[in-house]
Amino acid sequence: MGLNMDTHAVGWLNDAIIAEWQEQYGITGLHMQAVEEPVPAVRGFVRSPFNPLIYHSVKQAAAGTAIASELAPDRKGILLGSLFVDAVTEEETWKDLLQGKKLSPIMFPQSVPSAVIGYLAKELDIHGPMSCMGASRDGLAILLQQAIDWLEDDEADAVQVVCCDVPSIRAELWARQFANRSFGGGAVSFVIERRSWATKQGRDSRLSIAELLELGRESAHGRFHGMAFGLEE
Repeated sequence: MGLNMDTHAVGWLNDAIIAEWQEQYGITGLHMQAVEEPVPAVRGFVRSPFNPLIYHSVKQAAAGTAIASELAPDRKGILLGSLFVDAVTEEETWKDLLQGKKLSPIMFPQSVPSAVIGYLAKELDIHGPMSCMGASRDGLAILLQQAIDWLEDDEADAVQVVCCDVPSIRAELWARQFANRSFGGGAVSFVIERRSWATKQGRDSRLSIAELLELGRESAHGRFHGMAFGLEE
Protein backbone atom coordinates (compact mmCIF):
# COMPACT_ATOMS: atom_id res chain seq x y z
CA MET A 1 0.00 0.00 0.00
CA GLY A 2 1.54 3.32 -1.08
CA LEU A 3 1.26 6.39 1.14
CA ASN A 4 2.09 9.83 -0.25
CA MET A 5 3.25 12.61 2.04
CA ASP A 6 0.19 14.69 1.29
CA THR A 7 -2.17 11.89 2.39
CA HIS A 8 -1.06 11.70 6.02
CA ALA A 9 -0.42 14.19 8.77
CA VAL A 10 3.16 13.18 9.65
CA GLY A 11 5.29 15.65 7.73
CA TRP A 12 8.67 14.20 8.69
CA LEU A 13 7.82 10.78 7.23
CA ASN A 14 8.00 10.07 3.52
CA ASP A 15 7.35 7.12 1.23
CA ALA A 16 11.00 6.05 1.21
CA ILE A 17 11.19 5.75 4.99
CA ILE A 18 7.85 3.92 5.19
CA ALA A 19 8.91 1.53 2.41
CA GLU A 20 12.16 0.77 4.25
CA TRP A 21 10.29 0.12 7.49
CA GLN A 22 7.81 -2.15 5.73
CA GLU A 23 10.59 -4.20 4.19
CA GLN A 24 12.19 -4.89 7.56
CA TYR A 25 9.30 -4.93 10.06
CA GLY A 26 5.75 -6.25 10.28
CA ILE A 27 2.70 -5.61 12.49
CA THR A 28 1.85 -9.11 13.77
CA GLY A 29 -0.68 -8.23 16.47
CA LEU A 30 -3.42 -5.60 16.71
CA HIS A 31 -6.26 -4.89 19.15
CA MET A 32 -8.54 -1.84 19.29
CA GLN A 33 -11.10 -1.15 22.00
CA ALA A 34 -13.31 1.83 22.79
CA VAL A 35 -13.59 2.89 26.41
CA GLU A 36 -17.30 2.00 26.51
CA GLU A 37 -16.57 -1.70 25.97
CA PRO A 38 -16.41 -3.49 29.34
CA VAL A 39 -13.18 -5.14 30.49
CA PRO A 40 -12.46 -7.23 33.60
CA ALA A 41 -10.97 -5.49 36.61
CA VAL A 42 -7.23 -5.75 37.23
CA ARG A 43 -6.19 -6.33 40.82
CA GLY A 44 -4.44 -3.33 42.35
CA PHE A 45 -5.75 -0.81 39.83
CA VAL A 46 -8.96 0.81 41.00
CA ARG A 47 -11.46 3.60 40.25
CA SER A 48 -10.24 4.20 36.69
CA PRO A 49 -10.60 2.35 33.36
CA PHE A 50 -7.08 3.35 32.28
CA ASN A 51 -5.11 0.36 33.51
CA PRO A 52 -7.70 -2.37 32.80
CA LEU A 53 -7.99 -1.09 29.22
CA ILE A 54 -4.22 -1.17 28.74
CA TYR A 55 -3.89 -4.60 30.33
CA HIS A 56 -6.72 -6.19 28.32
CA SER A 57 -5.68 -4.62 25.02
CA VAL A 58 -2.04 -5.60 25.35
CA LYS A 59 -2.88 -9.20 26.25
CA GLN A 60 -5.19 -9.43 23.22
CA ALA A 61 -2.66 -7.92 20.82
CA ALA A 62 0.25 -9.98 22.14
CA ALA A 63 -1.49 -13.36 21.75
CA GLY A 64 0.14 -15.39 19.01
CA THR A 65 3.05 -12.97 18.51
CA ALA A 66 6.69 -13.06 19.57
CA ILE A 67 5.78 -11.01 22.65
CA ALA A 68 3.76 -13.91 24.09
CA SER A 69 5.85 -16.79 22.80
CA GLU A 70 9.32 -17.79 21.79
CA LEU A 71 11.53 -14.69 22.12
CA ALA A 72 14.04 -14.40 24.93
CA PRO A 73 12.84 -11.91 27.58
CA ASP A 74 15.65 -9.43 26.92
CA ARG A 75 14.69 -9.29 23.22
CA LYS A 76 11.18 -7.95 23.92
CA GLY A 77 10.25 -4.31 24.59
CA ILE A 78 7.08 -2.48 25.62
CA LEU A 79 6.02 1.11 25.00
CA LEU A 80 3.00 3.09 26.27
CA GLY A 81 1.69 6.23 24.61
CA SER A 82 -0.85 8.51 26.29
CA LEU A 83 -1.72 12.19 25.94
CA PHE A 84 -3.48 12.58 29.30
CA VAL A 85 -2.17 9.47 31.11
CA ASP A 86 -4.51 8.41 33.93
CA ALA A 87 -6.22 11.74 34.57
CA VAL A 88 -9.10 9.86 36.21
CA THR A 89 -6.87 8.67 39.05
CA GLU A 90 -5.60 12.24 39.42
CA GLU A 91 -9.20 13.52 39.69
CA GLU A 92 -10.11 10.85 42.23
CA THR A 93 -7.02 11.72 44.27
CA TRP A 94 -8.03 15.40 44.41
CA LYS A 95 -11.58 14.44 45.46
CA ASP A 96 -10.17 12.38 48.33
CA LEU A 97 -7.90 15.24 49.40
CA LEU A 98 -10.73 17.77 49.34
CA GLN A 99 -12.90 15.40 51.40
CA GLY A 100 -10.15 14.95 53.97
CA LYS A 101 -9.62 11.26 53.23
CA LYS A 102 -6.31 9.45 53.59
CA LEU A 103 -4.58 8.76 50.28
CA SER A 104 -3.90 5.20 49.24
CA PRO A 105 -0.43 4.56 47.70
CA ILE A 106 -2.07 2.86 44.72
CA MET A 107 -3.88 6.11 43.93
CA PHE A 108 -0.73 8.13 43.21
CA PRO A 109 -1.25 9.10 39.54
CA GLN A 110 2.45 9.64 38.87
CA SER A 111 3.15 5.94 39.41
CA VAL A 112 0.26 4.55 37.34
CA PRO A 113 1.78 4.40 33.81
CA SER A 114 5.01 2.73 34.87
CA ALA A 115 3.11 0.45 37.27
CA VAL A 116 0.82 -1.05 34.63
CA ILE A 117 3.67 -1.44 32.13
CA GLY A 118 5.77 -3.16 34.79
CA TYR A 119 2.85 -5.43 35.64
CA LEU A 120 2.47 -6.43 31.99
CA ALA A 121 6.23 -6.84 31.57
CA LYS A 122 6.22 -9.34 34.42
CA GLU A 123 3.29 -11.33 32.99
CA LEU A 124 4.66 -11.32 29.43
CA ASP A 125 8.27 -11.87 30.50
CA ILE A 126 9.53 -8.63 28.94
CA HIS A 127 13.02 -7.68 30.13
CA GLY A 128 14.01 -5.41 27.25
CA PRO A 129 13.47 -1.66 26.78
CA MET A 130 10.34 -0.05 28.16
CA SER A 131 9.08 3.52 28.26
CA CYS A 132 6.01 5.79 28.48
CA MET A 133 5.59 8.68 26.03
CA GLY A 134 3.04 11.36 25.20
CA ALA A 135 2.42 13.61 22.21
CA SER A 136 -0.35 16.03 21.25
CA ARG A 137 0.14 15.42 17.50
CA ASP A 138 1.67 12.68 15.32
CA GLY A 139 1.61 10.44 18.38
CA LEU A 140 1.41 7.16 16.47
CA ALA A 141 4.34 8.03 14.22
CA ILE A 142 6.45 9.10 17.22
CA LEU A 143 5.72 5.85 19.05
CA LEU A 144 6.39 3.84 15.91
CA GLN A 145 9.71 5.64 15.44
CA GLN A 146 10.72 4.86 19.04
CA ALA A 147 9.82 1.18 18.65
CA ILE A 148 11.75 0.95 15.37
CA ASP A 149 14.74 2.71 16.97
CA TRP A 150 14.88 -0.11 19.52
CA LEU A 151 14.71 -2.67 16.72
CA GLU A 152 17.32 -0.91 14.59
CA ASP A 153 19.66 -0.48 17.57
CA ASP A 154 19.33 -4.23 18.23
CA GLU A 155 17.85 -3.65 21.66
CA ALA A 156 14.83 -5.83 20.82
CA ASP A 157 13.40 -8.13 18.14
CA ALA A 158 9.76 -7.32 18.93
CA VAL A 159 8.05 -4.39 20.65
CA GLN A 160 4.58 -4.23 22.18
CA VAL A 161 3.09 -0.75 21.72
CA VAL A 162 -0.11 0.40 23.46
CA CYS A 163 -1.87 3.76 23.12
CA CYS A 164 -4.50 4.65 25.71
CA ASP A 165 -6.50 7.67 26.83
CA VAL A 166 -9.70 7.66 28.88
CA PRO A 167 -12.41 10.28 29.56
CA SER A 168 -11.62 12.85 32.22
CA ILE A 169 -12.30 16.53 32.89
CA ARG A 170 -8.86 17.41 31.51
CA ALA A 171 -9.30 15.28 28.39
CA GLU A 172 -12.77 16.67 27.69
CA LEU A 173 -11.64 20.29 28.10
CA TRP A 174 -8.59 19.74 25.89
CA ALA A 175 -10.68 18.07 23.17
CA ARG A 176 -13.22 20.89 23.11
CA GLN A 177 -10.60 23.65 23.18
CA PHE A 178 -8.09 22.29 20.65
CA ALA A 179 -10.07 19.77 18.58
CA ASN A 180 -13.55 21.31 18.85
CA ARG A 181 -15.01 17.88 19.58
CA SER A 182 -16.14 15.77 22.51
CA PHE A 183 -13.80 13.16 23.96
CA GLY A 184 -14.16 9.41 23.45
CA GLY A 185 -11.11 7.37 24.42
CA GLY A 186 -10.02 3.77 24.48
CA ALA A 187 -6.95 1.61 23.90
CA VAL A 188 -5.14 0.47 20.77
CA SER A 189 -2.30 -2.05 20.94
CA PHE A 190 -0.03 -3.49 18.30
CA VAL A 191 3.09 -5.65 18.09
CA ILE A 192 5.90 -4.81 15.67
CA GLU A 193 8.48 -7.51 14.90
CA ARG A 194 11.43 -8.02 12.65
CA ARG A 195 9.90 -9.40 9.47
CA SER A 196 12.68 -11.99 9.12
CA TRP A 197 11.93 -13.38 12.59
CA ALA A 198 8.17 -13.42 12.10
CA THR A 199 8.50 -15.19 8.74
CA LYS A 200 10.82 -17.78 10.28
CA GLN A 201 8.14 -18.49 12.90
CA GLY A 202 5.39 -18.70 10.26
CA ARG A 203 3.66 -15.44 11.24
CA ASP A 204 2.15 -13.09 8.68
CA SER A 205 1.67 -9.36 9.21
CA ARG A 206 -1.82 -8.32 10.26
CA LEU A 207 -1.40 -5.09 8.32
CA SER A 208 1.37 -3.00 6.81
CA ILE A 209 3.04 -0.07 8.52
CA ALA A 210 1.48 2.21 5.89
CA GLU A 211 -1.96 0.84 6.78
CA LEU A 212 -1.23 1.35 10.47
CA LEU A 213 -0.26 4.97 9.83
CA GLU A 214 -3.42 5.40 7.78
CA LEU A 215 -5.43 4.28 10.83
CA GLY A 216 -3.66 6.99 12.80
CA ARG A 217 -4.72 9.81 10.51
CA GLU A 218 -6.54 12.45 12.55
CA SER A 219 -10.16 12.79 11.47
CA ALA A 220 -12.04 16.05 11.79
CA HIS A 221 -15.25 14.14 12.46
CA GLY A 222 -16.55 12.19 15.43
CA ARG A 223 -15.00 12.23 18.87
CA PHE A 224 -11.38 12.90 19.79
CA HIS A 225 -9.65 9.85 21.29
CA GLY A 226 -6.30 11.26 22.41
CA MET A 227 -3.51 8.88 21.40
CA ALA A 228 -5.93 5.96 21.03
CA PHE A 229 -5.86 6.30 17.26
CA GLY A 230 -8.19 4.75 14.74
CA LEU A 231 -11.23 4.19 16.97
CA GLU A 232 -14.29 4.65 14.80
CA GLU A 233 -17.65 5.99 15.91
